[in-house]
Amino acid sequence: MSIGYHMLNTSTTLFSGAVSFLNEPLGGGLQADGLLQILESGTTTSVPALAPALYESNYQALVATAGCSAAANPFVCLQTVDMNTLINATNVLYGQPTLFGSRPWGVTIDGNIIPASPSVLTAQGAMYVLDHSIVAALTFFPFSASAKIPFIVGDVMDEGTIFVKPNTIATDADLLAFLQTDYANRNASFFTNATSISTLTSLYPNDPTQGSPFGTGNVTFFGAEFKRGAAIYGDIHFHWPRRNFLNIAAANHVNAWSFIFDQFTPTSAAWQGVFHTGEIPYIFQKFGPADGTLYTLAQTTLSYWLSFAYNRNPNVSSNGPTWTPYSNKQNNIVFTANLTSMQPDNFRIQGTK
Repeated sequence: MSIGYHMLNTSTTLFSGAVSFLNEPLGGGLQADGLLQILESGTTTSVPALAPALYESNYQALVATAGCSAAANPFVCLQTVDMNTLINATNVLYGQPTLFGSRPWGVTIDGNIIPASPSVLTAQGAMYVLDHSIVAALTFFPFSASAKIPFIVGDVMDEGTIFVKPNTIATDADLLAFLQTDYANRNASFFTNATSISTLTSLYPNDPTQGSPFGTGNVTFFGAEFKRGAAIYGDIHFHWPRRNFLNIAAANHVNAWSFIFDQFTPTSAAWQGVFHTGEIPYIFQKFGPADGTLYTLAQTTLSYWLSFAYNRNPNVSSNGPTWTPYSNKQNNIVFTANLTSMQPDNFRIQGTK
């Protein structure tokens, strides 16, 4: 999902929008127009970027399922088949995650827009090193030495729940099988050797009181280990990438602020918790005065966004507590209806190292 808008040279993007927004400048795909950035639930390493060859088997399966195998040019065939045929063929791949992965299509290292692995480039600091033999035209990126553009980045508390819901995870074997589907088309098996399994299960014990949605006690919703899987998924794809991105920014003296949105909305299902995209109704002011503290929270959240857009700093004209930069003490501002406050960014810290 991607949501973006511009306000006085400010871009706000969500998940795949944030990932795409940050990946494109790696190859000079965007111009250095000085956009400030508010990144909701996504950074350069939220989803893996793969070489095209790793998608080849998925592509061939799509060609066959769409009835294009015998065509002189299968790609042109895919471009011209009936829309419903293509949709149905795509759904066939998504319906078989053990064969094609839970994400059959994803970010591709094309050598042009994305010149190399974003995770490797991020770790190397290629976003701020002026070595154009490593990566070109990076003046737009927030870590660039010529334009260290400030940014806000954050997650909701229960990022993983809606990505796990269709899976009834009842046993350790179910959990590991679910996690492995995310790597099915990547020639990687992170959860099949004894060492990695032991580390994973010790960091994320089979205890529903420690699972996501957090703060829901012993309720398991869809299976004994659903909440365990949701906690792990959220940390792999959201909380670790956010921390990694922020730590690199701090090391390079880029002004950055981190947030966690932790307000459950009464219209949400209990199993969702504070789910991925759950902050959007607050950012876009879907609550009115009759909604009481939810309305107040929406107003407070927006005040930080507007202050950042106008002042390059979320604190100048906000109506909440002082939001300190991440580089100060590695703190998040945590948004809740009862109390918005600064808190240490140390939850499940061992699992995201």
